[in-house]
Amino acid sequence: MKQDNKEESSRIKPVVQLYPIPGYENLYSISKCGQVWSHERKITNNGGFQTIGGRFLKPSLMKRDGRINFCLHKDGKQSVLQVARLLLITFREGFGGGVVDHIDRNRLNNELSNLREVTNRENRLNSGMRSTNTSGFRGVSRYRSKQKWAARIQSEGESYHIGYFDSKEDAALAYDKVAKELHGEFAMLNFPI
Repeated sequence: MKQDNKEESSRIKPVVQLYPIPGYENLYSISKCGQVWSHERKITNNGGFQTIGGRFLKPSLMKRDGRINFCLHKDGKQSVLQVARLLLITFREGFGGGVVDHIDRNRLNNELSNLREVTNRENRLNSGMRSTNTSGFRGVSRYRSKQKWAARIQSEGESYHIGYFDSKEDAALAYDKVAKELHGEFAMLNFPI
């Protein structure tokens, strides 16, 4: 009786639509929502054979940076890959294997519409506010000797002074204007439109 149950469980097929992961065809597939399916297959184990797979893999969450990862095995080697990268490899034609950016900066939001390939520089532009920020606005700091708020921005390794302002809100608006000019779609604004 146990053997019948084992045979039955090995025939379980996923209900979601799955697509082969390039480079891991016949080993792993992925759904558009990021579920990874390990195909059933036989592997050598201590001189014998073992049947593995036929199940959804359990994702792991990187504590350091909050990204969702999967461990994939191929040719005796293990690779830890971000689910966002697996989605772009599978569903974005022309993905060159570069840096994967979450547009809304939420690393748990792995919808295809929220993912894009960027350069390292563009990825840094889409980072959050620094933990040492005291004004509550990006690019704005208090200039005590003048009793004003200063707006500054960096681009291409250069730092630019935008000006001094009576309120931190005015300094933030000035920063936003220059950020749009310098960084375009990657500008992180204090007052998004």
